[in-house]
Amino acid sequence: MVGPGAVGVERGYAAGAGNCGGARVVGDTSWFGLLVLYPLRDLMGFGFWAASYWGSRILWRGRVFELLPGGRCGRQNRDIVES
Repeated sequence: MVGPGAVGVERGYAAGAGNCGGARVVGDTSWFGLLVLYPLRDLMGFGFWAASYWGSRILWRGRVFELLPGGRCGRQNRDIVES
């Protein structure tokens, strides 16, 4: 069985190999500086995931829903109107 660390390393190698291959095809060498953004993207994703546990209201297609006890979802009376 492979641990989560090995999977992350494997994904990093795959992303690097894909970018390196693309750099050879189109002659773009600026991709290496952008590798720093991958961990930043993962950190932001974790932050959004963690923040999702602090609220019980959901805005979906202009309608406001509330997460009720037992995992049920109910619609609130107010809607958000975009102009």
